[in-house]
Amino acid sequence: SQGWPMQNLKPTGLPPESCRSFSMNCTISMGVENALWRAGEMQSCPTGTSRAAAISGVTFGPVQNAPQLARVEALVQDARTQGARIVCGGQRLDRPGYFYAPTIVAGLSNGARLVDEEQFGPVLPVIAYRTVDEAVALANASSMGLGGSVWGDVQAATALAPRLECGTVWVNGHAEVLPHCPFGGSKMSGVGVEFGLDGLLEYTQPQLLNING
Repeated sequence: SQGWPMQNLKPTGLPPESCRSFSMNCTISMGVENALWRAGEMQSCPTGTSRAAAISGVTFGPVQNAPQLARVEALVQDARTQGARIVCGGQRLDRPGYFYAPTIVAGLSNGARLVDEEQFGPVLPVIAYRTVDEAVALANASSMGLGGSVWGDVQAATALAPRLECGTVWVNGHAEVLPHCPFGGSKMSGVGVEFGLDGLLEYTQPQLLNING
């Protein structure tokens, strides 16, 4: 799918369903990294505080607040100390606001803070795998399970999707939340759903009527 690099970099990491990590087959790892690098370099952040500067050609916004920006910086620095490779970005932008450059990090796997924790920032760790079974195991090892996505041939991706332990699985897309479809997570990502009929039923109290005679 030609849209996957932009889909994985579009959010600044603020929504919880934002892409937290990206797995790729090691046989095509360099091509994937290059595609993500190009997508990251294409992003445009505001250069000033005026309304015109804030909307003119801008594709990427700031991190929500100063403590969250500090957390993003700490997670990237921790990745560096573990020998990760910064493909692009990796630093705060020199301008007003809490802007952090769209960042791609390679050379990590499960066990690294940037992979295991919710970073809520524009940083995407890219994890190499050798087999599909290994990729599924790496994804399901997370304690969180709000959403995930599978990219590639539609039929193969659709067959693989039910193996992921998360509330929503997108095929060749990510973070498309629809008001008429239930949205919820599994594991530590919450209990219950919102939106759709199932979401409305969360606000109701069922009553069982048991009649004898």
